Amino acid sequence: MMGFGSWSAPATAQDLIAVTGHFLHHSRFYPQYGPYWRVDLTLPLVKELGVKTVHEAIYSLEAPQRALISGGKTDPATLRIVEENRRLVGQWLSTYDASGVKVVLAVLGLPPKTPREIAKNTEMFAWVTELVAAHPSVIAVQMHNEANLPQFWKATPEEYVDTYRPLAQAIKARRPDVRIVGGAISSLWWGPGIGWLKRAVDHGLLDFADSIAVHPYNVDSPPEVDPHWRGAPVTDPDQREKALQAFWKQIEGWNKTGKRLDLFFTEFGWNTATTGRAHVDEATQADYLARSFLIFQDVRLKGVPLRSAHWYDLKDDGEKDDKGEHRYGLVSYDLTRRKPAFQAMKALNAYFGQTDAFEVSKRRVEVSTPGAPVKVKSWRRKSDGAEVIAFWSTGLDGVQGGQAAATLRIDGIKAATGRLFFADERKPQSINLKAEGSGSAASVEATSRPQWIELPGR
Repeated sequence: MMGFGSWSAPATAQDLIAVTGHFLHHSRFYPQYGPYWRVDLTLPLVKELGVKTVHEAIYSLEAPQRALISGGKTDPATLRIVEENRRLVGQWLSTYDASGVKVVLAVLGLPPKTPREIAKNTEMFAWVTELVAAHPSVIAVQMHNEANLPQFWKATPEEYVDTYRPLAQAIKARRPDVRIVGGAISSLWWGPGIGWLKRAVDHGLLDFADSIAVHPYNVDSPPEVDPHWRGAPVTDPDQREKALQAFWKQIEGWNKTGKRLDLFFTEFGWNTATTGRAHVDEATQADYLARSFLIFQDVRLKGVPLRSAHWYDLKDDGEKDDKGEHRYGLVSYDLTRRKPAFQAMKALNAYFGQTDAFEVSKRRVEVSTPGAPVKVKSWRRKSDGAEVIAFWSTGLDGVQGGQAAATLRIDGIKAATGRLFFADERKPQSINLKAEGSGSAASVEATSRPQWIELPGR
């Protein structure tokens, strides 16, 4: 079995930076919602971001207006509704097909002890199989959502594996190229989630799953810290990276199939509500988004097979400022306003969107600062050898958002000038460097929002 250090993304791997959507959550299916999750309204935002992969979900719905399964009913009115609703879902996936945007499709079947569960899942899964076969935009199918939480799956991990095995087999028979994604646990190193996933693996999850999905929410912690992992102190500047690498090492240790697995983060984020857990102001949400993606990029380039990381979610799900679930979006509920996090993702995607166009730099970069801790990441662009050095103030000393004067010393490059980029709407600027020893040094002002310097490679 290969270690993650030897993993390299396939040539067709999707870009890392991705979003979560909810294309069922609008007034056609749920009268209490507005029209704003319609694909024709959200796809222009996805395109503006430059995002190439979205996560969508479909459920075993039976209520009259939104029914996607008949539930055994044979009356013509119910069958017409089911047919029309399925046609609409197919139409939305056809829109993604035509756009070139890829879809990780979560399918939520019914757990055991639900009335007529077997018959309903058989109906649902047969339709899903045809749907996936018909739509090339679907590159992965996630089996359920956060099944380690009772509100989403009122059954055991073993019953989860038994329920979804037939769907995985049917999809693979029609679309061998589609990744079967298992788990979708919340959160990364949270004990009940890890325990649930181990039981599922022991019961045969990896017999049919190609990938593991996780929702690595950090709750109230910043991006540099995994709040549930105890393998390194929170003061370790690389604690989050070590937690991510340790998680994947754990998955590889469980994998006795010999197959090459990979990883999806199909949800993560912080909300901008006024109260509750995981809430931050809008500027901090943008800071955390940018820092998270750069950390994820670094661990992917160092071998963790992370295919895509999906910010939860593209737009706000409601209008209540004091309800966290309503305020995770990059865009306001009615699509009229882009938050700073939208601009941060857009800037990151414009520069780093093709993750595998970069590789880990072998040059040594040292940082010295009399102020707050400054985190540094360095990569090399393959096409021209340009050195890219990202940096930001972590706030781990308790001075959240504080600026920090710093000097970056880059060994082996003699450069008088470079370009400074920002994770916001600003254009890049020139930055002067001075010769120092065998390399160059740049004086910078690190902030809680990442910046990065580009230096010519050759």
